[in-house]
Amino acid sequence: GMSEIYLASQGGLEGFDRAVIVKCIREDLMDEREVLDMLLDEARIAACLNQANIVHLYDVGVGETGIPYLAMEYIFGRDLMEIADRARSLGWELPIQFILKVICDSLAGLHYAHMVAEFEDRPLRMIHRDVSPQNIIVSFDGVTKLVDFGISKAEARLSETRAGVLKGKYAYMSPEQVRGKPLDHRSDQFSLAVVFYEVITGTRLFQRDTDYSTMEAVDRCEIPPMKVLRKDVPRRLIRALRKAMRKNPKRRFKSCMDMERYLHKLLRGSAVERTEELSGYMRKLFTQELEARDNAIAQAPEEEREIIISTGFELLEEGATKICL
Repeated sequence: GMSEIYLASQGGLEGFDRAVIVKCIREDLMDEREVLDMLLDEARIAACLNQANIVHLYDVGVGETGIPYLAMEYIFGRDLMEIADRARSLGWELPIQFILKVICDSLAGLHYAHMVAEFEDRPLRMIHRDVSPQNIIVSFDGVTKLVDFGISKAEARLSETRAGVLKGKYAYMSPEQVRGKPLDHRSDQFSLAVVFYEVITGTRLFQRDTDYSTMEAVDRCEIPPMKVLRKDVPRRLIRALRKAMRKNPKRRFKSCMDMERYLHKLLRGSAVERTEELSGYMRKLFTQELEARDNAIAQAPEEEREIIISTGFELLEEGATKICL
């Protein structure tokens, strides 16, 4: 709620142009120091996360109107919530190999943030705290990206979460998170497992009618058997998700890399082949949108084609405010 998000075009030398996502502080919150600190924290953390499965930060600055902004990588794809909803609307189940590839790529991105990334030559030790379907995007090129590190916890932060303030989506929190206990990287592991339990089964695990009852469900941590809800799930995948969703963090995988290694044995084919399969399935799911994009490219004036290609037809409506970076 502290930001406004725009799709923008970032210009450069000799006609260089690329689509970016711009995140700005809301104008009515410009004088709130805590809000500015949160944006700067996000920029500081994002600048440390240079990994293929994490969205990239391109620029931090102040616009012509004096509003601070972040300019981030635009991903031509759809988030996991949209993907699952589209498959459901078509009467399809997402293939297990598709799911496994997205899980493994997400685990690789989280492991990098948890264990590898550094800030000023010391470990960043980042915890995302908001791993949810909306924050996992699969591009039409078959690449999985983690996004939105705005409420992540890391040693490089300026701001601190106030006591009693919960950040994140309740239905995807870990039991220790809803209780306000100290968190480590295994909290993200729990959240990721909840996401993929729901994607695989097509059911909500902890979501209830109210926030309080949702948090109670998370705290009870009762997991219905997955095999009852979907018959073709490999036992190794079931065991991995169950282990990652243990109520006691000490009983989960020691790291996301350990979980990824455990699941990797189920993936078939080369990395390139799996990425192409992911891309192909995405294009089947969103055929109409991609055909509309191709038609728009074919009919557009030459000077507009590159921006349509780079934005994947996610264009601002005519007459929208122009933002200069």
